[in-house]
Amino acid sequence: MADMLTPDLCIIGDNAAGLRLALLASAFGVPTALVKTGRSFDGLTQARHALLAAAQHAHAARDARRFGIKTGDVIADCAAVMAQVRAVQARAALRSSTVRYRALGVQVIEADAVFESTTCLRAGDLRIAARRFVIALPSEPYRPDLPGLADHAPLTEEALFTLQEWPRQLSILGCDGAALEYAQALQRLGVNTTLIVDAPLLPKADPEQAAIILNALCRDGVSVKQARATGVSAGPHSGSLRLMLEENGAPSVHDTDALLLCGQGPAAMTELGLAMAGIGASAAGIRVDDLLRTDNPHIYAIGPCAATDGPAEDHAAFAQADCVIRQILFRLPMRYDPSRLPRAVHTAPAWAAAGLTEAEARAKHGAIAVLRSAFADNDRALAEQETSGHAKILLDRRGRLLGISLTGPQAAELIGPWAAALGQKTGPLRTMIPPAPSYAETPRRALLESLAPLARSKALRRLSAWLRRFG
Repeated sequence: MADMLTPDLCIIGDNAAGLRLALLASAFGVPTALVKTGRSFDGLTQARHALLAAAQHAHAARDARRFGIKTGDVIADCAAVMAQVRAVQARAALRSSTVRYRALGVQVIEADAVFESTTCLRAGDLRIAARRFVIALPSEPYRPDLPGLADHAPLTEEALFTLQEWPRQLSILGCDGAALEYAQALQRLGVNTTLIVDAPLLPKADPEQAAIILNALCRDGVSVKQARATGVSAGPHSGSLRLMLEENGAPSVHDTDALLLCGQGPAAMTELGLAMAGIGASAAGIRVDDLLRTDNPHIYAIGPCAATDGPAEDHAAFAQADCVIRQILFRLPMRYDPSRLPRAVHTAPAWAAAGLTEAEARAKHGAIAVLRSAFADNDRALAEQETSGHAKILLDRRGRLLGISLTGPQAAELIGPWAAALGQKTGPLRTMIPPAPSYAETPRRALLESLAPLARSKALRRLSAWLRRFG
């Protein structure tokens, strides 16, 4: 007979949302079991941003002449850059280590898991009958179904960080934010990079702001091909690859020294026995409601394995974990609303947005106010010569914030207060006084300029003139 565990909470998988949930549950003293079954959270996000930071330093050194500073040739040492990136990755991975979670009181079980019934899970030699289960399986690496790909060894994100020498030519398959970030970063580090996309770049962004990001990539030297990959074969040189493409309906070929598959595929759920647990799933993931419950109300699903809209970044995973823990601890019907979560891409200039796009706002609300303010008018942007991009704010007829999008320096840092104000009047944001000079003045200026018509109102001017008589 297998040993039986009866914790209050059993988390299956260790994606970012599951680890966050285990951390919160242990802080409140909830008896928790964490079953690690898939690819562990290994600091990939932190490693990517460490690579972006290295690329930004390389670009700043080359670009220093704009500020009257002379520098020599800038050479990015691949082995040294990747060693620093792996150090950041290893430090981040410590936060998800088995040792840490066991020290916090979480019972960590490293075994494959399968549901035996709607109330019982088998994990190795253990059977677990928890009051509530949370499925938090990590996503698998992106692996497109391309003829010939299995015969070659494309780079994954994990493999990229082990490189000791830069490839002369690198091609990236993908059109999500991470693909754009990698393309610009590697180009700035000295790698001739081609980004191959078969869908619009940044589909959730306003077209005018997506165009700014595309122009920035091209200005840095990234070659962007709007094409669909149809196959992979050996290239003309030893170790090279040849991609078969379809561009504008016509076949073409593209030779490259290395191919980076950028993005995350669906979580591996086929062996979990979802049917035995009474849980429905599709290619998009496990079916959940707005409380993140599956078809079995005692089982939740969070992270990339759940079929939810919204961003796929870590902050969305953390929001899902917070939603579930409030329901478990306090019986609060905390609903997960992905429409309120900000989205960001950390290119240069960066892009961040929250709420509706202009097209969505017009379709839903009809007449709206569209407010703009350019970073070219920002004093700090002028001083730092980072003037590309603008802020775009959408208001309904009652002055409530419907959406905001920023393309410009530190866009991801600026979006937070605006995302929190979605659906509300913008008075507090209008009266907010940011330090000057700062990039935060740009979105606020858009709100202030919306008051300009009031200054031209004849009625308001007459009222002001009458009031001035009393003092």
